[in-house]
Amino acid sequence: MEYKLKSICSQAFTVLLLTLLLYPSVSRAGVKNKKVVIAYVTSWSKVMPDPTYLTHINYAFAHVSDSFDGLRIDNESRLKAIADLKKTHPHLKVLLSVGGWGSGRFSEMAADKSNRKKFAQDCLRVVR
Repeated sequence: MEYKLKSICSQAFTVLLLTLLLYPSVSRAGVKNKKVVIAYVTSWSKVMPDPTYLTHINYAFAHVSDSFDGLRIDNESRLKAIADLKKTHPHLKVLLSVGGWGSGRFSEMAADKSNRKKFAQDCLRVVR
């Protein structure tokens, strides 16, 4: 049962990731652009991407909290600086990767209805 749940969670995460990556961006005029240009930015890097040439920035990483009901973000001030780029480049979309090498706890969070709800509420806190 546990293996099946992990497999389902893994498949759901893959579908979500592919949807985000393959979904075409929409310009302010409502005309679909065919190009999606994504920068992958890590919490430990000091390089700031130039949003003029990007449609998306993927920030790595956030992790499921030890209590399975929220997010722990690596270098939260860097994520805020990346998100602040939207003020001058409103077309930009900022994505947050949850997981990473050895992160764990995602399956445990997803397996419990109460933890999923609390996790989702904490994700809303982060995106607001």
